[in-house]
Amino acid sequence: MPKGRPIDLTGRRFGGWTVIERSPLRKKGRALWLCRCDCGTEQAVQSGNLLYGNSTRCRPCGSSREHNARWNKA
Repeated sequence: MPKGRPIDLTGRRFGGWTVIERSPLRKKGRALWLCRCDCGTEQAVQSGNLLYGNSTRCRPCGSSREHNARWNKA
């Protein structure tokens, strides 16, 4: 991802995340976006993680989905 002015992600959806606004916080010099998961959890997520599909929902939703997938295979 090129450095410089971040892309405005407000209102876009990435999996279960909906981007609410740009966060004033930064992580390692990178922009963070305040996102709301479909379950209602709000969390700051790095723009690269959203754009490249590394983060598609909050940890509790992701963990329960992975947990259920493992147990339903049998």
